[in-house]
Amino acid sequence: MLKKNIADVDNFGFRSMIKYEDADLVVIGDSHTYGYDAHTKDSFVSFLDNAYNAGIPSYGIFNYIDNFLRKL
Repeated sequence: MLKKNIADVDNFGFRSMIKYEDADLVVIGDSHTYGYDAHTKDSFVSFLDNAYNAGIPSYGIFNYIDNFLRKL
């Protein structure tokens, strides 16, 4: 999870342009999902309608499962 004091990071610690509660789709993934080396508005998730970006750089499948079971 990212630090909450970083710009574009929400209360869950994810980098998303919409609130989790408003999302129709949650996209989990690694640095490609996160949009590493790109502005938040330029990540591929931002081009999907009502999609919440739950990407975290260097994460793998077991990290995703653990993180979501703890948070959501």
